[in-house]
Amino acid sequence: MDCDGEPNLDSGDINDNEYITMADVLMLFASDRQGDPEISAPKTCASDPTDTRRGFDRVDPNYEVVAKVEVTNALVEIDLKIRTPGLAQATTLSVEFPNTLSDPTFIFANGLSDGGESTVNVLGNYAIVHVQGRSEPGRAGVVLPGRDSTTGLIHLGKLCFKNSGESACPAVSFVPEHTFGGASYRATIVDEDFLDHHPSFSVSCRQGLEFVRGDANGDGSTNIADSVKIFGWLFQGDDPPMCLDAADVDDKGDHNLTDALYLLAFLFQGGPPPSAPGPGDCGSDETCDLTGCAGYSQCP
Repeated sequence: MDCDGEPNLDSGDINDNEYITMADVLMLFASDRQGDPEISAPKTCASDPTDTRRGFDRVDPNYEVVAKVEVTNALVEIDLKIRTPGLAQATTLSVEFPNTLSDPTFIFANGLSDGGESTVNVLGNYAIVHVQGRSEPGRAGVVLPGRDSTTGLIHLGKLCFKNSGESACPAVSFVPEHTFGGASYRATIVDEDFLDHHPSFSVSCRQGLEFVRGDANGDGSTNIADSVKIFGWLFQGDDPPMCLDAADVDDKGDHNLTDALYLLAFLFQGGPPPSAPGPGDCGSDETCDLTGCAGYSQCP
């Protein structure tokens, strides 16, 4: 509100870059909790003395969204990572999708599952995805954890859509900015100083590989050697399976002792078979999770 009680967008532009984004919300929350950082808005009735956009009106080459799209008969999964020169607090992305896709959901990467926040709002054929980091002691804001020491990328998680007809790579696109219902949505990555950065995008797409769940060593059969492979990987430092989906025997989206025990119970105690696509049945993963399949050569 302005000083006359009328709506005024400048009053919500907390970081003073002429845009209202999650950076402003995070900055306001941090200031309210800890009094830090200092809000740049006038403390008394006054007009905005600046109109600088602080670089947010152009692409910042130091900030990048890396998206890997994978298509199966039932799902389209988009693995999302960001590249930043320093710590990041949050990102907001706008994803345009075709009518053959529906019901977008977001699955946190492991480092964000404890304390992070995400929302996916559907506006027509756009999914507005917001991913926010978790609080850490001694910091005014929040932090997106999980930077890979090799690639330098921060893994956010996966955006998944139900697929009702796309067999090839669908027309999914990351939109730098669009307007819907009178509101403008601009892609941003928020840094540790509560500043917005307009990222570039790198998008690739492939067909999801078919595999057999339970064939953890990828030799085309399901037997005790596959349980040994899972044990060796989890507890003895052996190389991971090439197809992590095949080693996710119970299809719960993670890997632990239960997967090896589940397979042993199936093989020797009459337990239930591995989740579809189980032994003797090549197929794709129809569950949205963080596992994937980098390679599997036993299916045609």
